[in-house]
Amino acid sequence: MKKKVNQYEYNQHRKEMKRIQNQKPSINDLDISVRLYNILKENQVSTIDELLTKSVSDFLRMKGFGRKCANEIEQLYEDKGWEFSTK
Repeated sequence: MKKKVNQYEYNQHRKEMKRIQNQKPSINDLDISVRLYNILKENQVSTIDELLTKSVSDFLRMKGFGRKCANEIEQLYEDKGWEFSTK
């Protein structure tokens, strides 16, 4: 038996779904080290969209970004199927 949903509940559900879709995924949601997280935050990279716009040379110019962070970011991109920006 179908449950009849009233118009108010339907509209509330739609508003919530739009709110969720409009949120930009944060780097907080990634499984990364505290060091890499802090370096990204220090360089104003707080969303995954911002992370994906960075090229390899952008990462290497970040203060404190060394070989371990490079390995970690390479592994993250590989695991997620992402590609580095070529700008």
